[in-house]
Amino acid sequence: MDVLFDYWPIVGFASFFVVALLFSLLFRRRTPLPYEMRPALLTRSELQFLVVLREAVGDRWNISPMVRMADILRVREEANQRQSWQNRILAKHIDFLLCDSGSMEIKLAIELDDRSHRRTDRVTRDAFVNKAFAAADVPLIRVPVRREYDPETLRATIDKRIAAA
Repeated sequence: MDVLFDYWPIVGFASFFVVALLFSLLFRRRTPLPYEMRPALLTRSELQFLVVLREAVGDRWNISPMVRMADILRVREEANQRQSWQNRILAKHIDFLLCDSGSMEIKLAIELDDRSHRRTDRVTRDAFVNKAFAAADVPLIRVPVRREYDPETLRATIDKRIAAA
């Protein structure tokens, strides 16, 4: 008992620390994760384009919006610094991906370019995306955002690019 009296500041501090630690662990478990649902998967421009894209391709191709580049491309096994190359594609998305409806074989990637693509950082990003898709032999087209799109013109552009691949 004399030991407790002699070392009461240390015992008091240790007791306080243990109680604070237990309280913080208990509190953390009850705190919800900091996520919330996005209002929509696509922007208004992307949604408008999707409607025309559906009309242009019909049932010929499956349309997938907002696909991660890492789900389309993979780093070659023999590549040096594989993780570094993988990290460059992990957080990037392609606006739309067309796949064969039966096999889900990738046919064409589509990027919808609005005015943000004129920013220096986006120009650099777009150049990397273009090179990455070319290296992987994945056809890619870039479509400027417009008020209206012609489904026939879009269909012809898509068919021409897929045929060229």
